[in-house]
Amino acid sequence: MTATRAQGPIQCAPWCAQRDGHPGEKFVEDQRCKSTAVKIRPSLMRTVEGIEPDVEVYREHGPDFEPRVVIYQASSDSQIDVTPTEAWMLVALLEAVAAL
Repeated sequence: MTATRAQGPIQCAPWCAQRDGHPGEKFVEDQRCKSTAVKIRPSLMRTVEGIEPDVEVYREHGPDFEPRVVIYQASSDSQIDVTPTEAWMLVALLEAVAAL
């Protein structure tokens, strides 16, 4: 895949934390909107080798992929990408299991 040069700022999504159109990015693929990350520290997870077990959740959208919700876990350096619809399904599942 060849990178495409950016042609100036883009129109950011209303939830974009940067909100400036990403004018400093050289390539279109890097002009992506990302919401402010929300972090939680699960009390049942332990710190591993000095890396906190925080879980971050944020929304992201770029020119080369569909809008997605990202669930990132730092100590394992892993993430799960789901569509907004799948995120709502996950919310419903978590509520149902927590209510058991």
